[in-house]
Amino acid sequence: MQVSVRTKTQNHHIEIPCIAEEIRLERIKIGREIVEVPQIRTEGNVTIIPVVKEIAVVVKRLILQEEVHLTKISVENKTVETVQLRSERAEITRSQTPQPERERERED
Repeated sequence: MQVSVRTKTQNHHIEIPCIAEEIRLERIKIGREIVEVPQIRTEGNVTIIPVVKEIAVVVKRLILQEEVHLTKISVENKTVETVQLRSERAEITRSQTPQPERERERED
């Protein structure tokens, strides 16, 4: 008996989800007088960066000029890629040679 294995390679088109993160920048005008510089903070998936300026008045005051809100957004795109998939097939060929006497007795 002879066993041989053959490998076959085929190209298949598969759809793969691609997830990327994007940053959306939004400037929020505040214009409010503050006592000290606010810390950078995070609210959910939004990072808030305070932007301040000093203005000269009779007394120096801190004004919260604006906040920059950065929002993380997940974007999923589908793309088609070509990949190779392999499959194997075993082929069995029986020989026509006579079996020895012992093997015939075992089969009975």
